[in-house]
Amino acid sequence: MGIVEVVEIVGLGLVAAANPLPVIGQLALVTRPGGRGASVAFAAGWAGTLLVATGLLAVGAAAVVAALFGGSGDPGGEPYATSEPGSGTDGLAPWVPLLIGIVLLVLGVLVWFKKPPAADAPPSRLATAFETLGPGKAVLLGAGLALVKPKTIAAVIGAAAIVGADGLAFWPSALLIVLFTVAGSVAVGLPVVLAAVGGDRVSGVLASMQAALSRNKARITGGLLFVVGAIILVVGLTSWLGTL
Repeated sequence: MGIVEVVEIVGLGLVAAANPLPVIGQLALVTRPGGRGASVAFAAGWAGTLLVATGLLAVGAAAVVAALFGGSGDPGGEPYATSEPGSGTDGLAPWVPLLIGIVLLVLGVLVWFKKPPAADAPPSRLATAFETLGPGKAVLLGAGLALVKPKTIAAVIGAAAIVGADGLAFWPSALLIVLFTVAGSVAVGLPVVLAAVGGDRVSGVLASMQAALSRNKARITGGLLFVVGAIILVVGLTSWLGTL
């Protein structure tokens, strides 16, 4: 496990986190009277789904790579037979962050210039559902929203492919999956932490954050995708130049 893999994993986690609707809903929960329990359940459902889905897909990716290149077929097993420098999966590794970075840069620009909804547009049924959401339904909604956006699904698949294709030992593989989950859950988890630490003192700040995010969600999401893509691209380019 090297710096390139860590940057890729954290970057993909931030891509998964760049989803305005769950954050807006989470801010509505933590500022709603009696909504703290539902907010914790929502964050737990979101994070748990990312963790389980990435772990299962990583095991599947490891089995596929093992069948193609040889090895144990287990992210925590023996390295693949073609893991010598310049061959097998290592030969492809420098190109992975380059491709991911370019895709995120393009996606960031497209999202940035996406036409915002009309100012007088009514809120969606999903957005208004957060006003009365209880803990039981909150954990289910968090789990469902974690994998509803194509962007988030692509981030989960990309992270699982990185972990599964590297043939790392169990603990480095588990650490990468946890890093992805933490990065992917930071946006829905941070309001819970702020509300727990600050209490009613930060309610006004969180409400202002909710309003600002609702007004500028395309710009915020697009900017984050562009920055993450640029970082991954620079790290990948540095790694690729180092192999020449």
